[in-house]
Amino acid sequence: MELSFLLRPTNNMTEKVLIIEDTRSFSRILSTLIFETHGFQCDVAEDYASAKEILMHSREDYFVAIVDLHLPDAPEGEAVELVTERDLPALVFTATGDRATEEDLWSRGIADYAHKSGKFSLEYVVWAVRRIYLNRHVEVLVVDDSRASRLATEKLLHVQNYQIHTAGSGKDALECIQQHPNISIAVIDCFMEGLDGLQLTSALRDIKSSSELEIIGVSGQEGLALSAQFIKAGANDFLPKPFLPEELLCRINRGADRIEAFINQKKLNEDKNRILGTAAHDIRGPLAAMKTAAGLIRHQNVDNKRVNTMASMIEKNSLGLIELLESLLDVSAIESGKSELNLSELDLTELLRERADLYNDEALNKGIELNLALTDSICTQLDDVKIKQVIDNLISNAIKYSPKNAKVDINLKRDGNTALICVADQGQGIAKEEQGKLFKAFSVLSTRATGGEKQTGLGLAITKNIVEAHQGKLYYKARTGGGSQFFIELPLT
Repeated sequence: MELSFLLRPTNNMTEKVLIIEDTRSFSRILSTLIFETHGFQCDVAEDYASAKEILMHSREDYFVAIVDLHLPDAPEGEAVELVTERDLPALVFTATGDRATEEDLWSRGIADYAHKSGKFSLEYVVWAVRRIYLNRHVEVLVVDDSRASRLATEKLLHVQNYQIHTAGSGKDALECIQQHPNISIAVIDCFMEGLDGLQLTSALRDIKSSSELEIIGVSGQEGLALSAQFIKAGANDFLPKPFLPEELLCRINRGADRIEAFINQKKLNEDKNRILGTAAHDIRGPLAAMKTAAGLIRHQNVDNKRVNTMASMIEKNSLGLIELLESLLDVSAIESGKSELNLSELDLTELLRERADLYNDEALNKGIELNLALTDSICTQLDDVKIKQVIDNLISNAIKYSPKNAKVDINLKRDGNTALICVADQGQGIAKEEQGKLFKAFSVLSTRATGGEKQTGLGLAITKNIVEAHQGKLYYKARTGGGSQFFIELPLT
């Protein structure tokens, strides 16, 4: 048996990108696109000397480098070796498009390259940055009875951050996939002794579907029908040997995209099923209470006081149902990217004071004090109904997740041409590993309401959508000493 497993370090992996580029306008556009698309911070070195200084002291800060092939003080591409020698994946931008240059770059151990030509080249590099970041969680199985071929493929995938397993036979491959069920991509050579590539592909399909395991068949032997045989055995793709490095990487990376899309869609469906189950439960209770109250009013002789009590019950439960249904409708607006605004001039100071007064009784019931620190009269164009929904959600959440006898701070100040709102509580806060899904629809976190209040997982997703429709920002920071802080930035017009 010949099995091996190569892991790149994944602990404490940073979320920063190093851009080595001497044209400031280009590096500015690239860093802005990367940050706005994926949220990765970018540092820029404008020459070889600056890049060398940064990497000498801060190599561990970066998970990838984007390198201009020709720099004023490194005209022969010396910056590429500067990066690859430090085991940092290098994405090379080059204005040279000849095959000799491309082959030379692959021989230097780059992760990928793109030409400086057209909009899609930028989009490709931005996509590749994210792909390299995500690959640390993607496990690939390389199956080939040639040790040299396995090592060559392993080396190619290593610079893309993939987690790599290798097997020298079909039998070893089946054992490997049983031991490592998270393998999602397999590269399989056709002609091997014992269980060959076609038989192995068929056996793997009995274990995992094409949505769970991307299989790429490869072979160096002749056979016009071989690609068709691999596909019919269950492979997703086929590549004849010898192949260019980028031919295999393009297939593997796009395969990783497809697997990721399937996993995300599956999770979204599970989340929707969960929230629909919760919604059905929440609807059933109020409807049952309303049905009972209506039946009593209709069929029994009851005094006016009891009728009024039952009418109040019906009204209260009706309002709760309407609120739940409006939340579900707002989710469709989130997913379609549409959130229409009816703008008018509003005073944020008065608005915050009004909404705090509205929730004061709810806070007092838990012994919670609402503290307001509001700048006098900050006015801007807002949708009255929707911005109230935003403020209500943040204040009610702060009360919901705060312990008894705590304080909730509601602050408003002007910061240049921006209004900055902060709602801070003294609750449990949000676990660091859960902060990434804080504003996603249908996400219910481990943090629980202190008074047993209900959670739908919709409020913050809807809130973020409304804020961004106003060209604003909503973000979270942990509060020193415990608790949560939610910040809203709104442009002043």
